Amino acid sequence: MGKKIKVLQINASEEYGGVSSMLFNIYKNIDRDRFSFVFLSPNRTSFKIKKSEINQMGGKALGLGVHTGSKITKHIKLYRALKVFLSKNQFDIIHINSGSKVFNALVAYCCRNNTKSKIIVHSHNGNLEKKHFDKIIKNIIARNCDKKLSCSKIATKAMFQDMDNVEIIKNGIEIEKFSFDKKSRVDIRKEFSIGHDELVVCNVGRLTEQKNQLYLLEIFSAFRKNQKSKLIIVGSGELEETILKKAQLLGLKEDLIILKNRNDMPKIYSATDIFVLPSLYEGLPVSAIEAQANGLPVYLSSIITKECNITDLCKYISNTLPPKKWSDAMKKTSANNRTGYTRIVRAAGFDIVDTAKRLENIYSELLT
Repeated sequence: MGKKIKVLQINASEEYGGVSSMLFNIYKNIDRDRFSFVFLSPNRTSFKIKKSEINQMGGKALGLGVHTGSKITKHIKLYRALKVFLSKNQFDIIHINSGSKVFNALVAYCCRNNTKSKIIVHSHNGNLEKKHFDKIIKNIIARNCDKKLSCSKIATKAMFQDMDNVEIIKNGIEIEKFSFDKKSRVDIRKEFSIGHDELVVCNVGRLTEQKNQLYLLEIFSAFRKNQKSKLIIVGSGELEETILKKAQLLGLKEDLIILKNRNDMPKIYSATDIFVLPSLYEGLPVSAIEAQANGLPVYLSSIITKECNITDLCKYISNTLPPKKWSDAMKKTSANNRTGYTRIVRAAGFDIVDTAKRLENIYSELLT
C-alpha cells in the first residue's frame, strides 16, 4: 500500500450543519486506505459531535481558536494562525469549503503562499449579494486555487467569476438511512410527547439570519390555527435566544421544540409530517434532499435552487409573501405513501458513495 494522500478540509462554520455533515459522510465513504482527512475550522471545530468517530477512522478534527476582535482583526488572526499551522503540518490537498467569498479568498491566498499543496475552493452557498471589491475577491480565488467546485449553479455564480471550469459536485447523502421508518416515528413522538393526531412541521439548519427561522415562526403561527401541530427546529446558533423570545410573543412556546445537533436525523424526519425551509439564500441544502428521501412534503423558498426539485414532493414559495400564503399551501398537504423515495433520490445522483468516488478521482487527478 502506497503513501496516503493527506487532505486538509477547511470549513468556516463552528456549528455542525449541512456542509459539515456532507464532509463527514464523505470521509466515512472514501477509501481511507488511500486518503486521510484533517478537518480544520477557524475557531472551534464544527465536528465536535463526530470527533470520536473521526479519530476512530484515522482523521482529526481541529480548531485554530481564532474567535475575538472585529471582522478585520479576525481575518488577520486567521491568516497568521493558519500560516503557523501550515508551517507545522503538510498536506497534499487543501479543500476549502465555505459559502463566504472573503473567507475562501483569504484562506486560498494563505495556502498558496505558504504551502505547495494543491488547492480546491468549493462553493457551498448561493448568496448573490455583491460585497465591496467583489470582482477583486473573486479574482483572488481564481488565481489561488487549482480546482473550483460547487454544489449548484447558483453557488457557482455566487463564488466564481464565471461558470467555466467549475465542476458541480452533488451534495450526496447516505440515502438508505433516510428512508421512512414507522417505529422511529412512534419512538420520537413518544420521546417529545407528540400526539398521534398532531401535524409536525420540521426545519433543519443553523439558527442564523440566513435560515430565516423568525419568518418560519410566523408561518407556523398561521399554520397552527385550527390545527393541532408542533414545530421542530433542529440546529444551534447565535439566534437561539431571539427565536425563543419571538416564539414566546407569538404564543408558540408550548408547541416549539428546538433540538441541538442530533445524531438521529433520519428518525426525526420520520416523526414529522412537513419540511419547511424559508431560507434567504442557499447553495443546495442537504436537508431538503434528506427530507425527500424520507418522503416528506418539502416547502422551500423560491430563492433556493431548483436543483433541489428531484421528486414530486417539492413546492417553492416566495418568502416575500405573507406567512399565511405558506400556511395555506401547507394545509393542502395530503398524506402520501412515504416509501420508495430513496430510489428516486439515488437516481438523481445524490448518493454519498458517488460523491466520495468523484472526489477520490479529483484528488488523484490533481496530484498527477
